[in-house]
Amino acid sequence: MKDKILITISILLIAFHLTSGDQNSALTSLINNTDWELIYEFEDSVKVYTKKLPDKGLKAYRVSKFTNIDREKLFKVFEDVKNYEQILTSATKMDFGFIRAEQDTLYGHQHINIPLAKDRHYVYKLIKHSPTKSYAHWILMDKEGAFSEFIQNKADTSGSPIYIEEGLGVFQVQELRDNSRRVSYSLYMDPGGWLPNFLINKSNRKGLVGMLRDVVREAKKLEQQ
Repeated sequence: MKDKILITISILLIAFHLTSGDQNSALTSLINNTDWELIYEFEDSVKVYTKKLPDKGLKAYRVSKFTNIDREKLFKVFEDVKNYEQILTSATKMDFGFIRAEQDTLYGHQHINIPLAKDRHYVYKLIKHSPTKSYAHWILMDKEGAFSEFIQNKADTSGSPIYIEEGLGVFQVQELRDNSRRVSYSLYMDPGGWLPNFLINKSNRKGLVGMLRDVVREAKKLEQQ
């Protein structure tokens, strides 16, 4: 009996390290500036890039824009999870919720309304930037982990949406030589269930563009106060 328990624990630990390693690899790829392919540029200088991540079935997307807005103002808006409903006005098909804050970490919940398909939702952990780190990033929480009861309650009260289990995002502000900045948001997300890849890619791309514009707009308002 003792041997069976030890074997089970070992398997769980191996699975955890594989998942953690895969996540770290994806995060590194999103942060890295190489191998991004430019696919579109809007008139307001927002650029859209795509990238294939190792062992991933869908594309990752990045949107970026040059700006003179102060870096801390940009991060302040992006990390203001409590007020996402007021900030991310372009995300008309998403409902945002704030769960709690722990030092440099924030936890939130998002519900995605998908016409003619099952809705999606997820709980995420956002790790804030620091003076020595030019990015903030978020990862998804395991639906069987610390938030399992919260996730189940949300599912029971909102039509049993599908829980998204694979995804992460990176918000970066890079200082440039001419005292300007490149602000970018990179995303990989697989919503699970049955959705055509072209529809997922289109949704991820459109959502990123809107979110970046929303964050830049609100950060500009802060500078003008």
